[in-house]
Amino acid sequence: PLNMSLFIPQCMTWRVRAIRWDFGDGSPQVGSQSVTHTYQAAGTYTVAVQLYQGEATTPFLTINRVITVNA
Repeated sequence: PLNMSLFIPQCMTWRVRAIRWDFGDGSPQVGSQSVTHTYQAAGTYTVAVQLYQGEATTPFLTINRVITVNA
């Protein structure tokens, strides 16, 4: 399993309404600050976490991380 956490400084927490994680493998998006995900197949995946504020449907911040899963 892959464990990832997003640190949000206290001075920024008021801006964050929602968090969405996309693991790049077609699994459903998850919305929390810390996540655990298990990939079903080896490969290279782009994990993206997006932060939303207010009623916005477009994230104000996106962070991407490329990971490689070995068999």
